[in-house]
Amino acid sequence: TVSVTSSNTPGAVRNILVGGAALQTNAGTYAVTADYVPNDTNYARLTGVGAGDFVISKAATAVNYGGASFTYDGTAQGPIIGVSGSTGVRTTNYVGSGYASGNAPTNAGVYTVSNTVASDINYLGATNSQVFTISAKAASVTAVAKAKVYGDANPVLTAVTNGAVNGDVINVSIATDATQYSGVGTSNITVTVGSNPNYSVLATNSTLTISAKAASVTANNASKNYGQTVTFAGTEFTSSGFVGGDTVTSVTLTSSGATNMASIGAYPIVASAATGSGLDNYAFSYTNGTLTVNAATPLLINSPLVLNDGNIQLTFTGGDAGVIYQIQVSTDLSSSAWSILATNVANNLGLPSFIDLGATNNPVRFYRTVVP
Repeated sequence: TVSVTSSNTPGAVRNILVGGAALQTNAGTYAVTADYVPNDTNYARLTGVGAGDFVISKAATAVNYGGASFTYDGTAQGPIIGVSGSTGVRTTNYVGSGYASGNAPTNAGVYTVSNTVASDINYLGATNSQVFTISAKAASVTAVAKAKVYGDANPVLTAVTNGAVNGDVINVSIATDATQYSGVGTSNITVTVGSNPNYSVLATNSTLTISAKAASVTANNASKNYGQTVTFAGTEFTSSGFVGGDTVTSVTLTSSGATNMASIGAYPIVASAATGSGLDNYAFSYTNGTLTVNAATPLLINSPLVLNDGNIQLTFTGGDAGVIYQIQVSTDLSSSAWSILATNVANNLGLPSFIDLGATNNPVRFYRTVVP
């Protein structure tokens, strides 16, 4: 509002103008003029008389921010910027955490945003700044439980990731303390978190379960003749399924046909109780073998040889090595009584010769051999 007054001479002030107009809106300095109309005709009328300057000052500009805390989501983020006042050129800058740009940052960190607004015709320029934070996003990596059979190569280790955005890959490594030949049981699968600036990663470990490997032991087949005794050494077997240098060195082998008196026929050879190295890592199956008892090889008594002293030497043909034979004598075939002269074991050359020291002065002697 502009007002102009006169002094000394009564009259009226008319046609007040500011910068040549009745009103001004924009900021600036304007010359004020007015007309003076005196009441007394003895005075002249004044037109466009300068009455000083009228000043409209520029208003202040305000820069405001909305929001100071954010969580990483894979997109550019920052405070909402509000400007009231000047419509002049605006310059925005973001700096912090190794970042400097006119565009809002994406990665987690602490930043400062500053805005400078140039003045316009009616408003002053302004500058303001604010610190804001983009926090790391929560994420999780959980190792997947695995299983394998002893001696197999370790399986490929995997993990389930949750919380990653924008195609990000969470940086972790997954390892197990198991080797190919780690023993039956449970081994660890460990998740180690690497550098993930935009994520707060919760790692969950898991386990690798190692189960026993199937293996078999089969008793070897064997045969013997009636009257022979079989003694197992514990090595008469074949095995399969063992790996990594593990081995069976001995098994317990039993058969009811192993005794010398076992009748002709087939008998199972039962394997059990294997011993060796690394055997705790196997699930055993045992397969029986067969012991075949065949008919004995006939043992013939050759023609007796009467010695000079009257005793008789007996020699033999045939028979089976390892068989125990009784050499028996009788003086009367009509009687069932036979006397035992000796009990001998045949070797690879047969039954050793025998001298009947009781043959002297016995006109008749009958001999036979039996398996007791």
